[in-house]
Amino acid sequence: MWQSLRRLAPFCLLVAAAAVAPPGRHSAPGRLPPGEDPGPGGGPPAEYQGVYRREVRYLLDRVGGWRTPRDVSTDGGVPPAVPIACVRDAYVAAAVQHAWAAESYYRLRHPEAGPMAAAARDDLDQADELCPVTGRGGVEGCATLRLWACPPPP
Repeated sequence: MWQSLRRLAPFCLLVAAAAVAPPGRHSAPGRLPPGEDPGPGGGPPAEYQGVYRREVRYLLDRVGGWRTPRDVSTDGGVPPAVPIACVRDAYVAAAVQHAWAAESYYRLRHPEAGPMAAAARDDLDQADELCPVTGRGGVEGCATLRLWACPPPP
């Protein structure tokens, strides 16, 4: 358990900083709001390219209302909100938060990006364990099936 808490410590700093982010700064995934500074070369910031990049992109492409931070000291970004209606949803929501943290850390060039993506994959594995073997039975009331289906996407 302590190992899990230590792994989440940098993530908690990002989320805490996001709690004080100015309202109305939401943007679509991977897009900057009007007036925001573009990334190097004048284009949008690069997307996470490390381990489990497919899972990070898959999740972040399916949720809106998030923005990565420009820096941790003054702007914590806006993490995605994910509804939770069942136990499986909690794992999918955690995966989305870890994916956002991986994207955020990557754009800030922080070494925790890879571990956050790996944590997202671990969360998805836990969510997959709650999928019935024969299909969707028992998860019909879950709110995150459009984000991460049962059975999981290929």
